Amino acid sequence: MDSNIKYYNEKYFYKLVAVPNVEDLIRRKICEDKVGTILFNRTGIIILKGIIYVIFPCGYRVNEPYYDIQLLLDLFDRLVNEKKMDKEFYDLIDFEYEGNGHLLTVAYAIMKDYRENGYIRIENVIQGINIGGKVNWKKTMKQKTQIFTEDGMPIFTDLVMTRKENDKDALLRSLHMYAINKSIAMFGVLFGMESEYDEDAVELPVNKEYAIKFLKSERHMTYNSRLLRVIDLVIKFIDSNENESTDNSFMALSTKSFYSVWELMCKVILRDEFPSMKDKMPKPYWKIGDGEPRFTDQIPDIIYKDNSELYVLDAKYYNVQKNRPGWHDLVKQYFYALSLKAVLKDINKTTNIMIIPSEITEVAKFWATSAVENVPGFGKVYGIFLNVNHVIETYCYGNDKDYRAELRKIIDSKESQEN
Repeated sequence: MDSNIKYYNEKYFYKLVAVPNVEDLIRRKICEDKVGTILFNRTGIIILKGIIYVIFPCGYRVNEPYYDIQLLLDLFDRLVNEKKMDKEFYDLIDFEYEGNGHLLTVAYAIMKDYRENGYIRIENVIQGINIGGKVNWKKTMKQKTQIFTEDGMPIFTDLVMTRKENDKDALLRSLHMYAINKSIAMFGVLFGMESEYDEDAVELPVNKEYAIKFLKSERHMTYNSRLLRVIDLVIKFIDSNENESTDNSFMALSTKSFYSVWELMCKVILRDEFPSMKDKMPKPYWKIGDGEPRFTDQIPDIIYKDNSELYVLDAKYYNVQKNRPGWHDLVKQYFYALSLKAVLKDINKTTNIMIIPSEITEVAKFWATSAVENVPGFGKVYGIFLNVNHVIETYCYGNDKDYRAELRKIIDSKESQEN
């Protein structure tokens, strides 16, 4: 992997000498100086003065850099698209595009499509008499230009034929090749593609205005879904402010709200049932004098039922080597569980869990137990690590991992040891 790419994790601490251009990064609020050590406070990809900083989420283990960067961008892409369709559910997730950071996402989509499908090929179907190609027998027979052999067999002298010709539109193909080659030239190093482009094809073959006008006209002439998608990407790429990657350039695609991403992914992989239980959740209230009570909501991160057992989970985005959930975190968990157990008559057991991102190699692993001294009635809160790499893969691509079963297995094992 190129030495100009540096890897970090959000919420991890690094020595000053391990972070190039550290003063510029601090000034841009990408990281903080914590008494002589550097703490990154966002997840994403930053390009500054020729250095690419890939900042993975807290707990992410970098195993295969090219794949890991692709997974991070696929995650961002899915979240952005999901937010467009469900703004309310994804409202807490914000992405920051700085210094033309949008160009990175467009270039990645172009390179990904190219890897999967290659250059676009435009087919023009032509039809004529004896032009070579596939015979259209139905139309040929209608022409009635046949002669007969001595045995009475018809021979058609004029065959109606169809033939496909590729690349009827050289400019469209040239613009696609330009977008691919320029994308690889600018960002291919992130995916091990830096040597896969044609240096002679990184210049726009026509002026920008004509290229965009041409592409928009071509868009109205096709119904091919892949071609439509490619044309849209090439338009976005050409229409963007294509800042060259010089030593003084700055570009960023990042988020400071990965804590919300972590919570959302955990909701999905654990099949959160709160929406269906929301109306049953007891509401705290203030009542002043004879006035009407003013209610507030209890909103646990994740809840679900497994037969007669209620699971109440809190998705904590912590680096537990440096920080741990506090008393206010525990109080909420206890209160959620006690409230629901009081109103859900079919529940005879509640299990409180905090799930924390980690570099573990397993899917999930027990971390710690919390309880209140001399108050056994509150029960316990179990801290469990989840493999954040697996969680992101499950959210982005899906798999057959049953996270509920993994948690149940860990809790059952721990309780059997305690008993």
